[in-house]
Amino acid sequence: MPEETFEALREFVVSIKGPLTTPVGGGIRSLNVALRQELDLYVCVRPVRWFQGVPSPVQHPELTDMVIFRENSEDIYAGIEWKADSEEAKKVIKFLQEEMGVTKIRFPEGCGIGIKPVSKEGTQRLVRKAIQFAIDNDKPSVTLVHKGNIMKYTEGAFKEWGY
Repeated sequence: MPEETFEALREFVVSIKGPLTTPVGGGIRSLNVALRQELDLYVCVRPVRWFQGVPSPVQHPELTDMVIFRENSEDIYAGIEWKADSEEAKKVIKFLQEEMGVTKIRFPEGCGIGIKPVSKEGTQRLVRKAIQFAIDNDKPSVTLVHKGNIMKYTEGAFKEWGY
C-alpha cells in the first residue's frame, strides 16, 4: 500500500474501505493486517443484535444488548507464525525443544507454529476502551472473556491485567 494512502488515512481519521482479498505468497499477509499494524487499529468493535424474524436459540433475543471488544494487534493477531515444514518453523521447534525443554509438541514434524504475544499495555488499553464505551453508553457491565485456566501466562495475564 502506498505511503501516501497511510498519510491520508492518518490525516482524515475516517475512511471507507471495501472488502479486500488476502494475497497469496510473500510480503504482507493482507491489506487488512497491514492497515491494522501500520495504523495501530488495536480494537475490533462488534455490536451484537438480533434481527426481527430471524430464528434464535435465545428465549428473548430482542433483549440482546452486547458489544464485543476484541484485541486486534496482539495475541494471534500479531501474525507471528511460520508455515509447516518451513525452515523457520523447524528452527523455532528445534529452539523450543533444545533450548527451552519443550516436550509437548505432539507432531513436531510437519507442524506450523505461531507465537501469541500478550502485553500488559495492550490489555489495559483494550479494557480501558471497553470500560469507557460502557460508561459513555450507559452499559451496566464489562465482561472479560479468556482461557486463563489453560494459557496461564498469556490469557491468564490478560485476565490479571484486565481486572
